[in-house]
Amino acid sequence: MIRLAIIDNLYNTVLNKGDCLFLCNRDVKLTYMESWLSIVRTTSKLQDIGVKIRDRILVLSDNSVDFYVLLLAILKIGAIAIPVNEKIPYRKYKHIVEDSKPHFIISVNRNRWSEGKDCLYYSDLKYRDNILSDCMYQIEGNEIALIMYTSGSTGEAKGVVVSHDNILFSSNSIVEYLVLQNDVILDALPQYFDYGLYQCFLAIVSGSTLVVHDNFLFMDELFWLCEKYSVNCWPLVPSVIERIERYVVKNTTCIKILHNITKVTSTGSALFPEYVKKLASIFGNARIFSMYGLTECKRVSYVPPERLFEKINSVGIPMPGVEISIRNDNGMEVKCGEKGYLHVSGRNVTRGYWNDKNLTNQVYYTDAFGKKCINTGDIFYQDMEGYLYFVGRKDDIVKISDMRVSMKSISKILLEIDGIEYAHTIYTKDSNLVSYVVLGDKHLTEQKIKRYLNDQLDSVALIPDIISVDEMPLNDNLKYSRNEMEGSL
Repeated sequence: MIRLAIIDNLYNTVLNKGDCLFLCNRDVKLTYMESWLSIVRTTSKLQDIGVKIRDRILVLSDNSVDFYVLLLAILKIGAIAIPVNEKIPYRKYKHIVEDSKPHFIISVNRNRWSEGKDCLYYSDLKYRDNILSDCMYQIEGNEIALIMYTSGSTGEAKGVVVSHDNILFSSNSIVEYLVLQNDVILDALPQYFDYGLYQCFLAIVSGSTLVVHDNFLFMDELFWLCEKYSVNCWPLVPSVIERIERYVVKNTTCIKILHNITKVTSTGSALFPEYVKKLASIFGNARIFSMYGLTECKRVSYVPPERLFEKINSVGIPMPGVEISIRNDNGMEVKCGEKGYLHVSGRNVTRGYWNDKNLTNQVYYTDAFGKKCINTGDIFYQDMEGYLYFVGRKDDIVKISDMRVSMKSISKILLEIDGIEYAHTIYTKDSNLVSYVVLGDKHLTEQKIKRYLNDQLDSVALIPDIISVDEMPLNDNLKYSRNEMEGSL
């Protein structure tokens, strides 16, 4: 199987749009041609240290232009990139190194885990003019391009094996439904998180500009970059809506910048109806794309913006080229409206888990027609029009007093209460349900909240403890930080 890789797309874009801006941040602006030359030089540097096709390169970095240059050079040479957060706790870093056994570790910045003798610094890699390498390797589509390690919030991080064909297919499908072309995309999501990483691939496929920002929570600089480069596409996760809303309330001068945003995308966790309304209020001129996906198959579905409020509880229809089914525990398809596990097939389905055949065989399979499929383990149902509704993940559903309840459903009920702006529910190590809430009405009492929950839930045993916070704590993946929440108990 020989298909074009993302690096071939980049080369074609360089030929057609070489003078157009591709990568930029506060200090750096690279056109497509300048980016290509930087990638070529970096390819030569990698060859000089002995990097070969199929070698695994662990890359420690924050969000930066240098990271993308290095990543694309690794893919160009036919090696395998393993993006890792440079601020990752040592225990997790050690696990990833031991599991992936990289041939090289390259750190874009000097950080605490890059002090070891086995780590190379990107800035120290030497470039020699006489070994400039602009060769284009013929890469088969099923060759490994990336190993993406999941956050491992419920156990050790797992390495998801992503092929060149996975990247190219998913990127083209997403570009198709987002209608991306010559856009200016904000990339402030972590680059070791597939949602953030793929913004680069989407830019390449659509000939767009990528504006790189190293921290979503530094709002002053984020809005400054949006204004400087006329950003019109803003990818985000639901957990940062609270930060954006607070900033906009305090800084009304940024309203003009927000009016320039024509596309907002959201995935990573549930986009509750109340959050959809907040986004529509903040980004008044934008088409809002609510989406669902997971690292093992990148993206599955999206809600067409014109039907967002009509299907406000849905995560949408399958993206182009993707097929889905909802099946019971025995693998049989369920009827419309019935709940079951979501199965996905298509070229977006990745190759499996690195170094874990048993888990791969549990999750991935080939159907009767020879198609690669995955059982996501997420519980869904589908309406008569084919729209998908996310009920919960296996690890989101807990059993209390012989009753099963989804923590997501409790948070959703809490958001129905006037005066609760944001909510997140966890099940602690001590087997307690706890809901964290951000109140818009400081007079709303825990007693009133529990009274409402009592009317909505099946049993008083399912009513969580309520903890009011000024702001939800976030982790490095911009998801609600379970560790900080439990640590505050």
